[in-house]
Amino acid sequence: DAVLDIGRPDTAQEMLIKAEAAFKKADDIWNLRKDDYFVNDEARARYWDDREKARLALEAARKKAEQQTQQDKNAQQQSDTEASRLKYTEEAQKAYERLQTPLEKYTARQEELNKALKDGKILQADYNTLMAAAKKDYEATLKKPKQSGVKVSAGDRQEDSAHAALLTLQAELRTLEKHAGA
Repeated sequence: DAVLDIGRPDTAQEMLIKAEAAFKKADDIWNLRKDDYFVNDEARARYWDDREKARLALEAARKKAEQQTQQDKNAQQQSDTEASRLKYTEEAQKAYERLQTPLEKYTARQEELNKALKDGKILQADYNTLMAAAKKDYEATLKKPKQSGVKVSAGDRQEDSAHAALLTLQAELRTLEKHAGA
């Protein structure tokens, strides 16, 4: 980790920690030397200047850290707002799709694919495949589900299938007679 930090600028928090340490050191030196009789006025003034520079740097670092904290809060709020907006937009889209009739869904899909084909975003073969799938989905919604609530006996089922086969054969016979007589 330390190798990766080479050349990376300090964060506002790191700068604040360094500024606090520098001020503490300068303040300690000032407090130690301010009343020392062996220190001349020029050195004493230098210690005071060092302390003041460290204090100003500390204030600047605090302001920078506060600004960074506020920016982080604003970014988090913006992120939360965007996530919330996307969530509700997605929910609204799903609700709209549930309210659409199968024909409206098919028409919307057809328009979307036509536009994509016209803009060159999809190939004709892909368009054909996707339209066939959309048509199949639409037609599947039109089919009525089988009613499985009524039980039919095996004999009735066999009789019905025999009757259906008879009707089919009679229809074929009529067709053949028409063609033979024509």
